[in-house]
Amino acid sequence: MATWTAVIYCYKFLLMAFGAFLAWETRHVTIPALNDSKLIGLCIYNVFILCTIGVLLTAAISSNPITSFCLIASFIIFCTTVTMVVIFAPKWRTICLARRINIEHKSPQSPATDKSSDSKSNPVLIKVSVGKIQSKKLNSENDEKIEIDER
Repeated sequence: MATWTAVIYCYKFLLMAFGAFLAWETRHVTIPALNDSKLIGLCIYNVFILCTIGVLLTAAISSNPITSFCLIASFIIFCTTVTMVVIFAPKWRTICLARRINIEHKSPQSPATDKSSDSKSNPVLIKVSVGKIQSKKLNSENDEKIEIDER
């Protein structure tokens, strides 16, 4: 049993090392929406620390299988939740901020003049990228450009 556990741990370690290698190789990607190497590195660090603590605690309380199972399950749930929040929260925040900017820049239309709410009467172009939001209002007398840099 100990041999299979060691083989599984080695396999999982190699997967994490490969993920760290891919994050290291993609750290200089020029497209900001694809450059998540810092966040991926943080997630790999998080997974490594939590897995190490989980393995040590599970080995220490291996005599009680129910407690061991609950500990492993809680580490898995916590680790995956933190990883998903770290990766997707900045993207979700950027999209919500872009929607808010898009809504704020739409001029209110009276129902008597124009009943269509599509972008033909007041087109607002939103370019969303991770970390930056650029909004440009078109077809107006004064072109307006807004740039927000999130850090």
